[in-house]
Amino acid sequence: MAEIKTIQTTDVKRTVVSGVNELIAQDWKRWAHNAFVFSSGSILVFLIALQSGATLQQALVALYGAIINAVIDLIKKYQAEIKYVPEK
Repeated sequence: MAEIKTIQTTDVKRTVVSGVNELIAQDWKRWAHNAFVFSSGSILVFLIALQSGATLQQALVALYGAIINAVIDLIKKYQAEIKYVPEK
């Protein structure tokens, strides 16, 4: 399992680099944001399917794509070197 590194610094506007095969706090924040944004449509379709009388197994089909997308995004963040530049 990858360890989470937290960087503590007094300089808030510092560029942070996530190395290959490691996850830092910024990786987790970006991943959670992306997972929420890109799965919100699938969650809505899931809830509408349940409301219209579909079984749970039928409604879960709407979520499978979002789950796979979130896992792929996390793997890509883990295997890539990402530079996080502070916003101005």
